[in-house]
Amino acid sequence: MKIGHISIYPYSKNLSSPPSQGGVASYLKYLLTSMKEVDENIELIVLANIFQKSEEYFEDNIKIIRCWKKNITYIFTLYYQILKNKIEIVHLQQELGLYGGYLNAYLFPVFLLVLKLSDITVLSNIHGVVDLTNVNSNFTSENNSKIPPILVKIGLKILISPIVWFSDKMILLHIIGE
Repeated sequence: MKIGHISIYPYSKNLSSPPSQGGVASYLKYLLTSMKEVDENIELIVLANIFQKSEEYFEDNIKIIRCWKKNITYIFTLYYQILKNKIEIVHLQQELGLYGGYLNAYLFPVFLLVLKLSDITVLSNIHGVVDLTNVNSNFTSENNSKIPPILVKIGLKILISPIVWFSDKMILLHIIGE
């Protein structure tokens, strides 16, 4: 079975000073390492963000394909790689801003719909979901936003709901505001 993981991913230890990728990248690295310990025969492929150049390599018996940048073409690149590598299950990491700015975030559900229509199994991890009951003027000011709270609520609902609808399985990792 081929499982493709889509996320930012820590940079190779071969770099003299690899930049930090944050919590989502570390989470995925630990998850994949644990999966390999449970079943060493499982084929894991990471479709990761590009650092310096597009490249493919193995790290700890996991295939890393650095293939996408934080721009609007990321969904096309990812879909191409899923088909090219004959990935059967796609495991996505999602956090606001993980794939770029707001436009990229709103393209993410479109990408999920395409996967669903292609009959590809989708598992989504959502990191840092905002509890909409806590979105008020204090929330927006704490997050350096000048957008009115009602529009923030609508925008988050438009973003998160389709991710839930188009995923076969969901993992919710953290609710902000609880």
